[in-house]
Amino acid sequence: MAGGPRWKRNGNNLSARTAADDGDAPVECSQVIVHAGSRVFSIYGYTDGRLYVADDTAGADRIRLGTDGDVSIYAAKDNASSAVTTSAVQSLINKNLDDPTNTFPEITPAAHAATHQDGGADEVATATPAAAAIPKADAGGTLNAWVDAAPVVGSASATAQTASIGATNLLATGHAAGLYRVSATLRTTTAGSAGTATLSLTWTGNGIAESLDTMIGINLTSTAQSDGGLGFQAAILHSDGAPAIQYAVTVAGAAGSPQYAVDLVIERLA
Repeated sequence: MAGGPRWKRNGNNLSARTAADDGDAPVECSQVIVHAGSRVFSIYGYTDGRLYVADDTAGADRIRLGTDGDVSIYAAKDNASSAVTTSAVQSLINKNLDDPTNTFPEITPAAHAATHQDGGADEVATATPAAAAIPKADAGGTLNAWVDAAPVVGSASATAQTASIGATNLLATGHAAGLYRVSATLRTTTAGSAGTATLSLTWTGNGIAESLDTMIGINLTSTAQSDGGLGFQAAILHSDGAPAIQYAVTVAGAAGSPQYAVDLVIERLA
């Protein structure tokens, strides 16, 4: 048929005009209807094996894309056709795109932030630590579960002590070289009439034998901190990994049967 089919409204679709409408026989085709504002376009395959993009506006042009590579514009108003250059097709497309009346409705996404938050249908964070997961505060509003505490690698505790404690391993030899923190408390638990107790540390760092001779010193005549009966301290040290990191408590001048307790913990920092 000369110049390809022209179209008429048929419910929600377009259909080929009959011979009475156009002087040609009816044509079967499959098509997609596109609404752009008040304009209606159809994209359809025709029996000649070509793809057509048609403007349903009366007397408007339509573009034919041939399987053999040809591009033509068909003038619907007179059913005449003529092959055109690619630039001419682009000009037609640009003309429609530049027309301010050819606008598409503006779409505003629905508010959905709540779906990604705590308890939402598409929650993105989690309070349970996991690889590559997004952290979420726990019920107390903290991220404690996500924050690694310095690992405790050793500890020691002794109560009701009446005499000195010789050098004792807090962390055995062969531990990883690096930075450590030792925290300790030394306290009088039963006051005597005289005496002192002193906590000390020894280790080797950077090839040098090191010692903290008086990490904590207490008075064995009182259990009150204000009278020197309680002491606590922390020390950061670098160890070569060998020999052991050791502690000791030295009691001097004890009288009246005083007793003391000592507690230590060592953490690996780096």
